[in-house]
Amino acid sequence: MPDMEPLTGTELALLDAIKTLSGALITLDPRMAEILPESFAHQRDGNLQGGQLQAAAVFSLLHDFVADPERQKAREEARLLLKEEPKGTA
Repeated sequence: MPDMEPLTGTELALLDAIKTLSGALITLDPRMAEILPESFAHQRDGNLQGGQLQAAAVFSLLHDFVADPERQKAREEARLLLKEEPKGTA
């Protein structure tokens, strides 16, 4: 496998933003927990076939992030908290 160029600061920032938004989407809509990993895997596979190794690596990272079972547990807990009625008065 050829060496890949490191991601720039801007690329890393965009990647972090996509991860943040993906996590929020999954927390708000549980169906996204199935849709996003499939979408990212499809993009990864297409990039691998096209020889775009760096793009494939990015989509692989995004896939692993949204499919991570530990993160899924935390998102489920957050989803339950969002559904709870506020307690007490402010």
